[in-house]
Amino acid sequence: MYYWGQRSRSRTGTCRKRKGFAVTARNDEVMAAFSRAFVILNPAACHGRAVDGVSRIRSLLRGRIDFELSLTTEPWHAQALARGAVREGYDLIVAAGGDGTAHEAANGIMAETGRVEVDTKDASLQISGAQAKPGTGRPRAPAMPVLAVLPLGSGNDYAHTLGMSSKLSMAIDEIISGETRKVDAGTCNGVIFTNSVGMGFDGRVTHRALEMRPTARLSGFPLYFAALTDILRHDFHGYRARLSIDRSEPAVRPFLMLTVTHGPTYGGGFKITPQAINGDGLFDYCLVDDLSLADALWRVPLVVLGRHNWMKKVMTGRAEHIVLEADEELFAQLDGEPYRASRFELSVLPSVLTAVVGRRWKD
Repeated sequence: MYYWGQRSRSRTGTCRKRKGFAVTARNDEVMAAFSRAFVILNPAACHGRAVDGVSRIRSLLRGRIDFELSLTTEPWHAQALARGAVREGYDLIVAAGGDGTAHEAANGIMAETGRVEVDTKDASLQISGAQAKPGTGRPRAPAMPVLAVLPLGSGNDYAHTLGMSSKLSMAIDEIISGETRKVDAGTCNGVIFTNSVGMGFDGRVTHRALEMRPTARLSGFPLYFAALTDILRHDFHGYRARLSIDRSEPAVRPFLMLTVTHGPTYGGGFKITPQAINGDGLFDYCLVDDLSLADALWRVPLVVLGRHNWMKKVMTGRAEHIVLEADEELFAQLDGEPYRASRFELSVLPSVLTAVVGRRWKD
């Protein structure tokens, strides 16, 4: 049996070659392009259903790659596990869960390899574990592993951005094949995000969705749409903040929501920035002006469907740096994780991660 937080190991059998691929002598399956994989599985993902995939994942990986599998037990445990895997020299870290699991794993990789000083209130999340560079006394960052995502969550927008199959067996085949790309990430107030940050109405919907999830028994797009509908009915209002894009002079403007992304969707399929491409070195953003409830009732569904670029009250574009500062604390989300602040500073990190991409990846 496998309990939350328990690790399990599996090693490959002997291999032989055929048609340019290494295959196991036992099952003739294609061998991995990586030497050692560390799988971080969030058993709480998708209403706790993700834990049901443990035995299947082990079966699909066994004999194809040397791997270790560990289950998370609490928030930010995936970050700690990813940091440990970096220190132990794994060349592949697999985030098995939803966008939040990938979010934590990416933060762990980036912190431990010293690419970015992750700014958190928890001292245990500061960069550590690097060895001294000979002759300099300065720390030498561990090697950067490849990040892969198994879509076991309710939203899986980052997996979609990376072109990964939604079918578990096919997604594992894509990971084993080892097709990788350099992809962008970003920082929001010093925290790494891989797919999206939403502020204002967008963030309020995320917070409401998390409140509804234990009782609604919904996930992904249906859950977020239910939360959106609830906010429209009971807690709809706009915000006011100072906005600077690419270090322009801050301008005060009323707004409903500001969403910044690396990929075309968020919230389980909302097509907020349908033209976004991860890897171009820029954020895509969508700023929706303050709207009356009557306006929002017909405009917001079009935003969800990605049919909003023509609207005068919607501004879209690309940028490297965005600052939003309000006089009040705003609801927000980072890769679907709840967040609150009055000031948001976002910077793009071009090609900072190497990630496995699937068959649907678009260069």
